[in-house]
Amino acid sequence: MGTRAAGAATLKRLRHSRGLSLAGVARALTRTAVALHQPRLPAVASVQRSVVRWESAAPTLPAERYQLLLAHFYARTPAGQMAVGAGSDLAELLGALLDLGESETRVAFLRTALIRTATDTGGMLALLSTPVQAGLSVALIDPSRATEETAAGLVAVVADVNAQVGSVPMVRLQLLLAPVIDACRRLQAGPLPGPVVGHVRAVAVAACSLAGRLAFENRDDGASQAL
Repeated sequence: MGTRAAGAATLKRLRHSRGLSLAGVARALTRTAVALHQPRLPAVASVQRSVVRWESAAPTLPAERYQLLLAHFYARTPAGQMAVGAGSDLAELLGALLDLGESETRVAFLRTALIRTATDTGGMLALLSTPVQAGLSVALIDPSRATEETAAGLVAVVADVNAQVGSVPMVRLQLLLAPVIDACRRLQAGPLPGPVVGHVRAVAVAACSLAGRLAFENRDDGASQAL
C-alpha cells in the first residue's frame, strides 16, 4: 500500500474505531471547533466532503486548521480522557498525517500542543497507553501485581517528558513528571515482583534526575525574567 493510501486507510480506521460515519466526523470536528472557541466551520455537508477527500483513493492532506481539530478530537478517548502517548489514537493520527505528506516539524508542533493541553487535563496518564494506564492503576493498589510493561510505560513517560524540554514550559513538564515520581515511590513501598524491582528503581532514578534538572532550569528561567 502506498504511503498516502496508508494515511487515508488510517484515517478511515480511526473513524470506524469510534463508530462514526463521514457525517459523524464532520459533526465532531464542528463541536471541537466550538469547544476550542474557534471560528465556526462551514456547514456539516461541506466538512463531510473534506473528510471524504482525506479518505479517498487519491487522498488530500487536511488543511492545518482541520489537522488541529482532528488532533484535539483524537487526543481524547471515547470516554473523554486525554491520551497522547504511544498507541493512542492521536499517535495514529499523526502517523497518518506524515503518510499524507505533512512535515515532521508540523506533526511535532501538533503533538507538543496536545501535550500542553494534557498538563491541564490529563497529566501523566495522558502519556500512557490505555493498557498501561490500567496496569498502573492495578499496581498502585497492589504493587505485587506490577509488571515489566508497567515499568516500561513509566520509562516512556520520562523519555517523553525529556524529549519535550525546550518545547514545553518547564513548569508544565514538572506537572507531567511529578506523578511518575509519586508512582515509583508508591510501587517501591510495596512487595514488587523480583523482575520488576530493578526496572522501577531505574525509572525512579531517571525521573528524579530529570525533575532536578527541570527544577534547576525553571529556577534559572524565573531568575532571568526577574532581571
